[in-house]
Amino acid sequence: MAVALVLGTLAAASSPAVTMALMSELDAHGPVARALLGITVVKDVAVALLFALVLALGKALTSAGALNVAVAGTAVLQLVGSAAAGALLGYALGQYLVWCGGTRPSSSWRRHSSPRRWRSSRISRR
Repeated sequence: MAVALVLGTLAAASSPAVTMALMSELDAHGPVARALLGITVVKDVAVALLFALVLALGKALTSAGALNVAVAGTAVLQLVGSAAAGALLGYALGQYLVWCGGTRPSSSWRRHSSPRRWRSSRISRR
């Protein structure tokens, strides 16, 4: 059962590189393509977190005896600590970019991607 959990978790992973290659091949630009890439990245982060949780659960399931609370607690503590460290570093990087005079990515893509300009460039290429 533990092996099935680990392999099932790995099967859910997808590569953002494949998504980028398809977007480049199909010349896909726009809000749907950006949302698809964002969803792919978020899904990979979720798979990494789920993989750590499944490994801890699998170790507890395959160990001799009952569920070892110390192992499960350590895994959950590491998982929460890693998520908190990533959130803190992300916030610090965002504040640093604002302090340097840079813009956040969420505000810069709206300014540079106008649907009207995109449609006219697609028509002129044909």
